[in-house]
Amino acid sequence: MVTPERIDRMKRLGILPVPNVAFLHHVAEAMNDCLGPERMKKAFNLRQMIDAGLVVTQGSDAPGYWPVDVLRDLGTAVSRRTWQGGTFDLEESLSVGEALRMCTMTAAYSAFDERIKGSIEPGKLADLTVLSEDIYDVAPERIKDIPVDYSIVNGSLAYARAGAE
Repeated sequence: MVTPERIDRMKRLGILPVPNVAFLHHVAEAMNDCLGPERMKKAFNLRQMIDAGLVVTQGSDAPGYWPVDVLRDLGTAVSRRTWQGGTFDLEESLSVGEALRMCTMTAAYSAFDERIKGSIEPGKLADLTVLSEDIYDVAPERIKDIPVDYSIVNGSLAYARAGAE
């Protein structure tokens, strides 16, 4: 639960927040039942943090809880939809571009790896994923379901989905 005061303090201290978006996806309803709708009102307030100028990435508790699923978490940051179909604080939604940046460039930045990964450009590791659909063209709640056609790691094909063109 990141309050405006905590956001100001993070900004002052140069803290990079690492919210676990998978928790929003998997346990928001249970948290709502335990904490109540009033306390959940600004839970996972990604929009508020980004609008305040914080560099926000997203984390996981992997491998302990749920499998890492970047598309699930990216889609959740945009749609604010949980696995049970509920939504929480749609005004805290990110754009697809903001969520993509959170899962790529700022993730690399938070790991001190921005010089070698996080974006596609000369001199960086050629680690990328090719999706069967454009994440900008599908409904936000469908982002998690987009099939991965190819994964390229360090410039070499590491995965190809059967039937991918």
